[in-house]
Amino acid sequence: MLRVLFLLLCISTNVLSYQADDAELYTLSKAQFLGEDGRVILFSGWYFNDNESAIYSIPAASDSNWVQVSSTLNDTQLIKAGGIKTGWYQVRFKVDSTLLNYPIAFFYEEHNGASQIYLNGKQLSKLGEIRSFTSSFKAASSKKVIPFIVSDTTENVLSIRYSNPKAETFIKLGSFPGFLLGIIDMGVYIEEPSSNKEMISFFLGAILLIFVIHLFLFAANTSEIQNLHITLISVSLALFLFSSNAELYVSDPFIVTFLSVFSSAAWLVFICFSLRYFYSLHYNKTPYYFWAIVLLCAILFVFEFYSVPKLLLLNSILIFVILFELLRVLTISNIEKKSFLVLSVVALFFINLLDIPFSDIPGDTLLTGNATGLFLFLVCLVLYSSKRLTEARKKLENKILEVNFLSERALKQERVKREKEIETRILEIENQRKTSELDEARKLQLSMLPKEMPENEFFDITSFMETAQEVGGDYYDFRLSESGALNIALGDATGHGMKAGILVATTKSYFQTISDLENKNVTILKKISSGIRNMSLKFMFMGLTLVSIKKHSLLYTSAGMPPSLLFRKKEGDIEEIIIKSMPLGSVVDFPYEEKSFDMNKGDVLLLMSDGLIELFNTKREQLGMERIKTVLKENANLTPEGISQKITELMKQWLGDKKTEDDVTFLILKAK
Repeated sequence: MLRVLFLLLCISTNVLSYQADDAELYTLSKAQFLGEDGRVILFSGWYFNDNESAIYSIPAASDSNWVQVSSTLNDTQLIKAGGIKTGWYQVRFKVDSTLLNYPIAFFYEEHNGASQIYLNGKQLSKLGEIRSFTSSFKAASSKKVIPFIVSDTTENVLSIRYSNPKAETFIKLGSFPGFLLGIIDMGVYIEEPSSNKEMISFFLGAILLIFVIHLFLFAANTSEIQNLHITLISVSLALFLFSSNAELYVSDPFIVTFLSVFSSAAWLVFICFSLRYFYSLHYNKTPYYFWAIVLLCAILFVFEFYSVPKLLLLNSILIFVILFELLRVLTISNIEKKSFLVLSVVALFFINLLDIPFSDIPGDTLLTGNATGLFLFLVCLVLYSSKRLTEARKKLENKILEVNFLSERALKQERVKREKEIETRILEIENQRKTSELDEARKLQLSMLPKEMPENEFFDITSFMETAQEVGGDYYDFRLSESGALNIALGDATGHGMKAGILVATTKSYFQTISDLENKNVTILKKISSGIRNMSLKFMFMGLTLVSIKKHSLLYTSAGMPPSLLFRKKEGDIEEIIIKSMPLGSVVDFPYEEKSFDMNKGDVLLLMSDGLIELFNTKREQLGMERIKTVLKENANLTPEGISQKITELMKQWLGDKKTEDDVTFLILKAK
């Protein structure tokens, strides 16, 4: 029960900041996904209708007979004999202009039944099997996201057909029978790594191997009672890790919930066996107060199973008693100095584990910290037992072991020395390889640039590029089409090194090839984006700005690039040309926009990569757009070369002794 309350408390703190003005309608914006979680939970605003007709998936269907419910579905009016009523659950939301045509996705934070999800009447996904009878029902849970895009700011209706015949059982086990649905930004979504299951599986395999080994050791020599203790500790620890991480192996939420309760018993058994091991280091016979601790653990499990409110207090008492007993036994035991150090390390691991209440052990915490701590705790016990056996043999073969030890030590030192020499050599070779790769990438990048500026009777043009220590992939190019139009490209590839150089080479090849064949820059962007995507360069994208000039008329489009600045001489002011779009190679068939405008004599257009705006000084402050605007406005009467010089002076003054961290590239066009 405490685990569920903890989850709901975390979710509610996130939800409260995203409540809409109208309790029945969520209004979403991109800013809501900028928090630490990057997600919005649709916790309230749900309505229920027990009619199972498919017509209720349609937004236009009447909702006059719907009742407001919680998405956790623990409302008593929804639970009947046989479980949650099968029916429709709806919530309404809309998005503002920041999320129009922006990739977002639904995801289930919790899902303990079977469902079908519809958005505006269109089915998006199906999870589990909904049937009229409990025997045919199949629950399921999934952490996979359901992506979608909203193209307008009108109201959207999310409808979910949901059922859970085992609702009463979930409530008895301290969980809720319903679901928690949220929305996540696909731009920052990262698939949950599969290494969690691999890590726990590795721990389980290693623990079971320890169990088998020490079981055979105890069978071979029953006088070594500590081998039996390690066998019992191993099997209880394996059961605890499996049951507390059951969601990695089982998709049925009912089984996962049941095993989470069972994990509490396995944890308490593990504690008792561990204490018994420490008692065996000093006592020949188990002290009577050990059984009092066992009784306390049993009471604690009963409290956990029936969700008694004073669980945390009893758990704290248990932790104090166990820690006191550990320290007391280590203090009074007649143990050699080296062995005492080993046991001290073991105790520290154990203290760290008991710092978390056993009734609230989230899976993620176990995966990142406690599972490793528990495994190391067991390994320390095994190592200590092995050390005791080694010391017993040393008493019989003292002289021979001493010679062997010294020889092994000398060999180990020599081996470590050789290993360090090899590692140093490998690092030197790797550094040389990386340096060579960066040099080749830099040469490739510079070879892509035009050798000279194009001559144009309507515009004066100049360029500037300063590469960082690592090649970032900035690129600019010109192409005079057969129709007489001058096509200009300025781009920025993600990443560094040879991949960035390959991406620039690909973009240049496409630009030089198809700019004559196409009349629209948007078509050129889409073809280049498709070509980059087909190359399957993971996490490699290309930002690109295209400008076509014919006399004083310009066609402008951009993909994932910062705004361009247009100075109007007549008004004496600067306009920002902004086109919000995804970089090339990221989204298939993205609806890129195109703007057209004229430039009069004296007007100046500044195209730039993000390296100029994001220039950091020694205080880690960015140069920003406003300082660039000021320099452009104050020096617009100069030639493009003069304006370029003023901008580079601003860069040097801003950087000081600091070097640039990214390529800085810009083009300046001034109308004649």
